[in-house]
Amino acid sequence: MKTLHNTLIAIGFFTTLIAISFLTIAMPDKKVSDIENRFLEQFPTFSEETIINGEFTKKFESYYSDQIFLRNIFIEAYTRLQLLLNKTVISNTVVLDNDWILSEPFAKVYTDYMDKSTGNLNTLANQFPKTEFYFAAAPHKTNMLMDKFPNYLPENVGVEAQQYFWSNLHKNVIPIDLHNYFLNHYSYDERENMYFRTDHHWNMDGAFAGYTGIMEALATQSNSIVNAPSTIDQYTKTCLTNNYFVGSYNRQLYLLIDASKEVLCHYEPNSSFNFSSVYAKDGRGKEFTNFEDIYKTDTEGQVTYAGLYAGDFSVIKYNKEKADNDKKVVIVKDSYANAITPFIAQHFTKTTVLDLRHYTEKTLKDFLEEEQADIVLFIYNNSNLFGNMFQFE
Repeated sequence: MKTLHNTLIAIGFFTTLIAISFLTIAMPDKKVSDIENRFLEQFPTFSEETIINGEFTKKFESYYSDQIFLRNIFIEAYTRLQLLLNKTVISNTVVLDNDWILSEPFAKVYTDYMDKSTGNLNTLANQFPKTEFYFAAAPHKTNMLMDKFPNYLPENVGVEAQQYFWSNLHKNVIPIDLHNYFLNHYSYDERENMYFRTDHHWNMDGAFAGYTGIMEALATQSNSIVNAPSTIDQYTKTCLTNNYFVGSYNRQLYLLIDASKEVLCHYEPNSSFNFSSVYAKDGRGKEFTNFEDIYKTDTEGQVTYAGLYAGDFSVIKYNKEKADNDKKVVIVKDSYANAITPFIAQHFTKTTVLDLRHYTEKTLKDFLEEEQADIVLFIYNNSNLFGNMFQFE
């Protein structure tokens, strides 16, 4: 009887494996994981060459892992188990008290990669000697709030990485150190309130502080800029009350962390931004000409960082005929700047915003040759100091 019982268990187990394998292959492949915010491995190329060199086997393992039937259900169940066991590091995030989530500490300074970044940046600036170049490093949440990490985790070296990056910039690329600006102008409690608990971005309070720091630096470094920044009393702060925030880190954890403490606010100028015209194109090529379609706040249901402010458009063009500064500005940015591009653009007659992750029409060098900008302003968070966003030619 025991033998029959064991046999039935074995048959059931192998039948389940075969069924899952069959369904994995039979079901349409998913291209993107919304939970993990990454592309999933697709079925590898099958050829004599890929079989011999082992590439097919290696990629098929990744493909099967990414596409396995009911994958999200398995991972969510495992995530729930880890939270029940009070694990701290889960799915590359650090889950802390009071529903805070950080990324894992940045444990290494990648000097070789940053040398390439600063080399490309210096070369670009040298090619446009009549243009002012600035690099504003927005303080990433993990770098600004690293005191929250338990002592047993590796030391976070994100700030050291930024310092190394600064040390390799030529004098014609002027750094704007928002990390130290935050440290010098705001208390720890104020800085803590500048970030979402369950997302990797700053919130509107942090973004506005970043805008203020950037414009103060531009006004100091560039003799031709006036009336910047505008002050907080020129805006009305409006907060949502019936929305649930879907943070990027919480999404990795299947929204299992309580996000009810998130404060979802945005600033509206008392007299509007008064742009003469706006234009934007998203990564799929869809075009927009209404400001409200570019920079808006979702007011119903679940809300993301992009839904509160703006998404990752490949290009945005702001024109303001009666701006205080008759300047052409190009902003090259990552998602940290999404919340503040119109705040900066209101000070200049023409502002073009590029996101090099999505802008593929031409190289940045070619774009700048055509644009003949007065100012080029990079706004990247200070964990984003190397990679494809530093390819300019």
